[in-house]
Amino acid sequence: MDRRHGYYGRWGLGAVAAGALVLAGAVFTHADVPPQRLKTGLSCGDCTPTRESIRDPLAPSRTLKLLGKRASKGLEAPMTNDDSWVTARPTTEQRKPTHAVDVPGRNPCEPEDPGDGIFTDWRPAPPVGVILMPKHLQGDSVNVVIHFHGHELARDALVRTHVPVVLLGITRDNGAVYRKELGGPHALDHLLAAAKVALEQKLGNEPRIDHLALTSWSGGYEALSVILEQSDDAPDRVDAIALFDGPHTARTPKTARRQLEPYAEFAKKALAGDRFMFLSHSSIVPPSYASTTEAIHRLLHMLHRRPLRVSGSGPGTLDLIEAFGEGELHERGYSGGGKVDHCAQLNLYPEVLRALEQRWSSSKSG
Repeated sequence: MDRRHGYYGRWGLGAVAAGALVLAGAVFTHADVPPQRLKTGLSCGDCTPTRESIRDPLAPSRTLKLLGKRASKGLEAPMTNDDSWVTARPTTEQRKPTHAVDVPGRNPCEPEDPGDGIFTDWRPAPPVGVILMPKHLQGDSVNVVIHFHGHELARDALVRTHVPVVLLGITRDNGAVYRKELGGPHALDHLLAAAKVALEQKLGNEPRIDHLALTSWSGGYEALSVILEQSDDAPDRVDAIALFDGPHTARTPKTARRQLEPYAEFAKKALAGDRFMFLSHSSIVPPSYASTTEAIHRLLHMLHRRPLRVSGSGPGTLDLIEAFGEGELHERGYSGGGKVDHCAQLNLYPEVLRALEQRWSSSKSG
């Protein structure tokens, strides 16, 4: 069996990535909003260029050049009466594809196989997906990450990171399938039960889950949405969520706010440091629903927060254009409007995993 094809057949990463650009259109009811353009990342009347540079709190080796005024010592721009940035769409320049696909091993949609590292091969975790765990896993407690959509890319990132977590991978055709399968109050229970059965087969006993994170790429955000909305006590049981190039919403403000409300409630806890939340967006602009740029901007606006215009790079060849950070709520925005730029968002996974490892180690030692 080819490891990359998993237990459920060849899932076609290229098709998944391409389909993600039109994934949510049929779900939303839209009202066209006249597009407003960003000049450089975010437009802001009282923002003036600075020469200040700061370290990225998620990657201290990286320097971010500030392009606008900060509201505080963190990664936050001042709020103003001009809210046009909330619905502004990336510029034509920002939407240009930024990743070359003709360099061997550099296509983020088809990365080089990193091998197994410290992890096992995928194992079945019926009926929900497949599971990956450290080879030398032992003890009676584990940290679990459930990843939705593009689980092979998430696996490759995890193997390169060497963070010893258990990864439950789930990929479905589109967001509607996630909503159908994960609706109701017991979905999170079923997911964890599947993970525990697979873990018990290796450990010989049912482990305790110390910490739980839900992560998604692309259309997998629909899974996180429905779990946060409907699963019993999900916001209390989940310590961290991370959305890579997600979510999408309708462009109708009222509908968009309703769709984002579960995330907003979780984000409030992250601002206080009680939970961890990471959001990233590319500069892809779908034809009939809100881009991840617009959706994340609206979410931050619901929290009375605003991202800061910055210039930076990495990981990989990602070009950073904005950032927000307060408490344990982190947002990063990047240029690039091609399919490969969409896949490249999962290059951010290692930084998030390392941040979670540090967070969970600190809480355990405390």
